Amino acid sequence: MKRLLLFHLCLFTLFLLSASEYYESNVLMQEKAVTDRLSGSGYELEKNGEERILYLDGEVVKRVSERDGVRTVTDRNSVTLYEEGRPVKIMTEGVYGKREELYEYSPEGVLKRVITVTEDGLESITEYDYTPSSGLSSFRRDDYSDPMYIGRDSTTFISDGDAVKINVVSGLILRESSTDGYSVEDDTVKVREGSDELFYSAGTGLLMEKRAGDGTVTKYEYRDGELVSEESRKGSEVTLTEYLPSLIRTTMKEDGVIRRIREKGASGITETVYRNSMPYAVITYDSDGKRVLEVRII
Repeated sequence: MKRLLLFHLCLFTLFLLSASEYYESNVLMQEKAVTDRLSGSGYELEKNGEERILYLDGEVVKRVSERDGVRTVTDRNSVTLYEEGRPVKIMTEGVYGKREELYEYSPEGVLKRVITVTEDGLESITEYDYTPSSGLSSFRRDDYSDPMYIGRDSTTFISDGDAVKINVVSGLILRESSTDGYSVEDDTVKVREGSDELFYSAGTGLLMEKRAGDGTVTKYEYRDGELVSEESRKGSEVTLTEYLPSLIRTTMKEDGVIRRIREKGASGITETVYRNSMPYAVITYDSDGKRVLEVRII
């Protein structure tokens, strides 16, 4: 009898350890509203013991787990292993086959060498040099061609014949080249990425505004470092997404007039359609946000 009770207790403990928790989320894997299951719509986060899984529209896009001091981050095409906060191995798989990058550090935790291996064997060995005054000063690959030179706040290298300089400003890693650049104005870091312009807070490093090449302007608002809303404008169309404690509300306007308000929470997904600035109908969707379950005229 005691063995039977012990067996059931072990099963119950195992169930508790393996039980999953679900949240509304975003690309940063932040925990938003708690849900009882995955809906298959938007960003969602599953927590199961030591593993966190990020979904986008029902597909896994990222896994993060911690076991025995090793942090494993799995993206769609790569797996990165971290020890003591440093990457020690990156494994990728793409159209050109499998590839591994192995990182070696000094006893003080300073990167000394990166070894790249493909299915065909050893591809490259990159060694790093340091100076007492500036730290990392340069690195070279195999035959010492195409060296990269590194100063205290910037890195310079050649990429496809284009000189590229990488700078660290307010915790942001910024790129200068023939297509990309940045400038600092008061408390704002303005970044140019091709035809897009991004504006970051110099104090927090958070993205505050994005001006896309197609004319879309998106502004972001935070509270205690958490994204609470984003507003996108393109011509006369405005889309406001609010990340509230219990739901995500998206309001769509045109010429300043509300057209639709969609709310996604633990109880499901509903959308209110407006006509002549007044609520006209309420549409209830399935958890996937696509299949209509009910249309109710107000």
